[in-house]
Amino acid sequence: MEGLPEIMEDVMWNSTKLIWIDLSYNELVNIDSCLLEFPNLKCLYMHKNYIRNLDEVKKLQRLPDLQSLTLYGNDIEQI
Repeated sequence: MEGLPEIMEDVMWNSTKLIWIDLSYNELVNIDSCLLEFPNLKCLYMHKNYIRNLDEVKKLQRLPDLQSLTLYGNDIEQI
C-alpha cells in the first residue's frame, strides 16, 4: 500500500474525497495508516487478506464516515 495516496492523487481529482475502495485479495497482513488519509471513506472492502490482529482493524476507528467494512476471509484473532 506504499504510495497509495500519491497514486490516487495522480489518477483522481481531489482524492481525499474518495468514498469507496476495494483492497480484497491483496495478501495484506496489516492495515496501513495511509488509509487514514482518505477521511471520507464510507465503504472499505478488505476480505480475503491475511489480517489476523484485531488491533489492526481498530485503526479504522479513526475514519469518521466509515459505514461498511468487509473482513470475511481474514483469520482475525483477539490478542
